[in-house]
Amino acid sequence: MLPLLTCEQMRAHDRAAIAAGIPGRVLMENAATATLHVVRSEKPAYVAVFCGKGNNAGDGFALARRLHVSGTAAEIVLCASADTLSGDAAENFKAACSFGVPVSPFAAFRTRGALPHGTLMVDALLGTGLRGTVTGELAEAIGFINESGCPVISLDIPSGICGDTGKVFGTAVRADKTVTFGHRKLGLYSPLSADFVGEVIWDDISLPVPGGISRFLLEKKDIHLPELSRAAHKGTRGHAVVIGGSTGMAGSITMAAKSAEYGGAGLVTAMVPAALLPVMMTRLWGSMCADMEGEIPAKANAVLVGPGLGREETGRRALLKAADSGRDTLVIDADGLYHLAENKEILHRAARQIILTPHLGEMSRLCGLSPEEIAENRVEVAENFAAEWNVTLVLKGAYTVVANPNGRTYINMTGNAGMSKGGSGDILAGLICGLAALGTEEPAATGVFLHGMAGDMAAEEYSTLALTAETLVNFLPKAIKCM
Repeated sequence: MLPLLTCEQMRAHDRAAIAAGIPGRVLMENAATATLHVVRSEKPAYVAVFCGKGNNAGDGFALARRLHVSGTAAEIVLCASADTLSGDAAENFKAACSFGVPVSPFAAFRTRGALPHGTLMVDALLGTGLRGTVTGELAEAIGFINESGCPVISLDIPSGICGDTGKVFGTAVRADKTVTFGHRKLGLYSPLSADFVGEVIWDDISLPVPGGISRFLLEKKDIHLPELSRAAHKGTRGHAVVIGGSTGMAGSITMAAKSAEYGGAGLVTAMVPAALLPVMMTRLWGSMCADMEGEIPAKANAVLVGPGLGREETGRRALLKAADSGRDTLVIDADGLYHLAENKEILHRAARQIILTPHLGEMSRLCGLSPEEIAENRVEVAENFAAEWNVTLVLKGAYTVVANPNGRTYINMTGNAGMSKGGSGDILAGLICGLAALGTEEPAATGVFLHGMAGDMAAEEYSTLALTAETLVNFLPKAIKCM
């Protein structure tokens, strides 16, 4: 698994590495080497390296020197007074000047006129050293970079982005690529920074893997599906029950049931209002159908409640029945979460494993914070709720967060903007339920990863704009096959 660090954790790790005998100048040189390879791959004719005054600038100074001596025209655009530089950054600035790297104050650089053809800009203004809203000359420099029309590479994290949350502090560089050093920062994997970081490229710069980390990026190699016995039959692969559907909302429960089938459950039962039974029986060929008011099948081991459920009293009764059913796994989604917000006490008496799958609006109702507050602190909010209520919390959106009650948190990198359509969440909830019924060890994290992978495969074939829920659900088998 790929560890995710806060800025303070990263600084502590830097200090420990330096104390262990890796000087800060070496770390800066390694960062410059890593970025040099990325810059060269762009084949620029000229590189403008925008530098502030901290350690991020030190990386930029070292990079400018390496570019200069390797024959690439490079210039330092200094957005600070040279006499404010200190420590390793000052030493690298002195070395760059000694090697003959051109240096221009930003005020002079921006009045120079048209940039040379083939210009690439490097952002080494702030990095993770950001403190408060970006103003003054730094804000002007960021605006200049963004308006230049040139490709942009940021060092460690785009300047103006909070390294912990991804929040933009006033203004931020819109990078095409971000070369991040040592370990990946939380702020790079947030909906708030998604339009700023571009492609993230990582280099260890000789820092060891830290211990005591509880947050991780999900990779394909982290996903493990149960192996089926050659003697398997439908009774040995688990029974998933999906409860939902209402007038005008038959599609939600249909997609959830189909996704539970694709998730590997040997048996799937869709429990819907009696009036929907004739419709459902023509839509679901591999699932059984039953009246929502009836009893949950005795051998069901995973229950999903919520897709298309509606907000009437019948929906609340369905949630309470599912919570009291004593099944191994209870997944609550959509309107099930609406009813849960007024009945959270059931979480203390429900199934052995409870998985909630809210989007920001639903999470707001559950925890009492505004969607904006949650977005700015989504990892901590998810972790705190998971710990308080002993649930696995899947906070949906770009870079979906999966917070487990044991304190382990995953951030997902699969998925794309084309999945932002009605029905996508129903598919995810059904898939998680099917995986849980099958006996998958981490059904929530596995489901989130596979769901996003299916979306990526669908978008590659049909585009993000034209991606629909129906298309997405049909790509689940292809995503699962890739495992």
